[in-house]
Amino acid sequence: MKINHQQIKELEIKLEQEKSRLKFHNEPLKVKLKQLLEALKFTCNSNEKLRIMNEMDKIEGQVELKIFSNYCISF
Repeated sequence: MKINHQQIKELEIKLEQEKSRLKFHNEPLKVKLKQLLEALKFTCNSNEKLRIMNEMDKIEGQVELKIFSNYCISF
């Protein structure tokens, strides 16, 4: 299967649209991660630190899962 110049351009446009869409959807998660990181800095209780780190791991997993699933769906 040959891919012509027009198809390449269409794929590039689709990729840029997907990037901006992902950036928009991940923004609230980034804000939440930043808030949790700030809370982690000022927490002395080890149980609370563990809870915050677990929450951060969950959010990071959501971001990675969204990127992966959107990538798979688009191809």
